[in-house]
Amino acid sequence: MYRYVANLGVPSRRDFTEPEVIKGEALFATASCVKCHTPIMKTSPYHPLAELRNQTIRPFTDPAAP
Repeated sequence: MYRYVANLGVPSRRDFTEPEVIKGEALFATASCVKCHTPIMKTSPYHPLAELRNQTIRPFTDPAAP
């Protein structure tokens, strides 16, 4: 079960070119939410599951930045 859940993909981004989504991302940054909720993360090179090492992920489902 652990392996299955650990390997679930981050949801696909959607509607990231929509004006409302772009405005929401700007508000999110202006409110300093990005200090804790970073839009881009990289997994450790020492992750116990080899397939998850050094992976760049974008945990938000709708940021405007590619």
